[in-house]
Amino acid sequence: MSAIRTDQRILGYLGRALSLELSAVQTYSTQARLVATWGLDEAARRLRDEAHEEMQHVERIIGRMLALGVAPNAS
Repeated sequence: MSAIRTDQRILGYLGRALSLELSAVQTYSTQARLVATWGLDEAARRLRDEAHEEMQHVERIIGRMLALGVAPNAS
């Protein structure tokens, strides 16, 4: 029984991590577009790079969830 409880806790942590990483992707992408409109191309590039890095985290978390047999909920 404790193994099931542990699995549920881990899945909960992964789900929360996925949500936070997706929020970070959205935030960095939005900020990149905003500063690009101000002509701050270097800042926009850096923010896009951050968004890309966060997206890699998303992919790793999704991969782990799928390996554990759980479909990720991206809401």
